[in-house]
Amino acid sequence: MKKPKIVVKKFKTYKAYKAGQMGSCIWTRKYPVYMQRCRDAVKKFKKNWIRGCKVLDAGCGDGFAMDVMRKYGYIPFGADFQPAKVRVAEEAGHVTKCCDLHNLPYGFDFFDVVYHRHTFEHLIKPLETLKEFYRVLKPGGRLDLIVPIEGIRSKHVHAIPGRKYMHEMFLSAGFINLWAEVVDCKAYKEVWISGIK
Repeated sequence: MKKPKIVVKKFKTYKAYKAGQMGSCIWTRKYPVYMQRCRDAVKKFKKNWIRGCKVLDAGCGDGFAMDVMRKYGYIPFGADFQPAKVRVAEEAGHVTKCCDLHNLPYGFDFFDVVYHRHTFEHLIKPLETLKEFYRVLKPGGRLDLIVPIEGIRSKHVHAIPGRKYMHEMFLSAGFINLWAEVVDCKAYKEVWISGIK
């Protein structure tokens, strides 16, 4: 069987990169399989979260994961750079900011948890983003992140990291007590990784 050809898109400006991402991401609320994956991810990580804690859904999209967090008794906040999706999240009653994740409009030591699912692979400044997550977390706060590591095929921009790469990035951003697990989702594999500030 012939391996699929990997195409690396190149952009001349950050504005062009963002335009290339717009509209290409999944609207979670439209697809039951994505809604179930969001539910499963929150359910898996929430065992380490304190009820009533403030959680940043970084790359929140249309806010579906925040709906799940709110249902479980957490206080969700969102951040995403796609205005249309931010509006949908706001219409669902969530506090959400339209911004780049490497430049969050939240204060130092504000969140108990940063939750980041299937967005890291699209970032143009991944280390700066992890450092920003570190900044907005309270001391002892945790970052819970899910990223595909192989088998993803999509029209939008991906930089597929490996488990070792993710581990090194977490350490470089200042996180400790790392935990990681590779999960096989049939069509692709992803790494679930957590770190403490």
